[in-house]
Formats: sequence, structure tokens, C-alpha cells
Amino acid sequence: MDNDIQFADLAEMWQSHDPAPPGLVERALVAIEMEDLDAEYELLHIVERGRTLVGTRGDQAETLTIVFSGNDCSLMMRISPLDGDCRRVDGWVSPPRPVRVSLKQQETAFDSTSDAKGRFEIARMPHGLARAVLSSLPAPDGTAHVEHTEQLFATPAFEV
Repeated sequence: MDNDIQFADLAEMWQSHDPAPPGLVERALVAIEMEDLDAEYELLHIVERGRTLVGTRGDQAETLTIVFSGNDCSLMMRISPLDGDCRRVDGWVSPPRPVRVSLKQQETAFDSTSDAKGRFEIARMPHGLARAVLSSLPAPDGTAHVEHTEQLFATPAFEV
């Protein structure tokens, strides 16, 4: 018997007799992404304190990971430098679901919608202070208006 056929039979047997719990894959992916974030967060603060003490602004070519948690959801963002004074933001909402993600800088909003896996991206935005706001999406049938969406989560200001 071919190994591929044997593995397929094994996979089918386990799927029918002992299926994985719902959401297991998503929870595992979030756990892997968040592994050692406490240490990384502490290192970021140590670097920030060190730069503050010497009075310099720091290297703008760093990639940062920022995590915010609320009662019903969490937001993780990876902020990467682009050319000039612009940044790219890749993010994940947990639990994964489609929501409207708005990064607001003064009067300008950079909007995106997370996919069913909770992933979103803002391809380009200027460097500076921003605030993230997560809101529910209008009903799929179009009965709800954007003005009536529910704000799920808002962060304090952070530097992009």
C-alpha cells in the first residue's frame, strides 16, 4: 500500500472517531503568535527607556509587535517600516471574525476589514500617534447602516 493512502485512511479514521474541537486551530495559532510576547514587551520597554535616557528618537527601521486585550476580544498588530516616513500594519483580531478596523490619526482614519480568520492589513500609513477602533460590520443583508455599528474595542494612543 502506498504511504499517502495509509495516511489518508488514518486521517479519516481520526476525523470520524475523535474530531478536533471547534476553534482549536485558531486558538493554537493565536497561542503560537503570542508566545514570548511578555518578554518581547519587556524588551521593548527596556529599549524605550534606554533611548529616553540618552535623549535620542531611536531607529525608525524597527518592526514592532503591539497587543491590546479587552473583555471580548484581543488585537495584535505588527508594524513594519516602509520607505520614507510610512508604515505597514498587519494585524489579527481574536477571536477571529470579520470586523471593521480603523486606525485613527487626528482627523484621518485608515480603515480595513478583518477576514474570517481575524487578519487585516493597512498597506500604508504615515508614522505618528494612532488609535485603533474595532467595530461590528453592518448586517450582510444590508439592513444595518455603518452609523449603527457597535464599537467593540478601542485602544489608547500608540506610536505607528
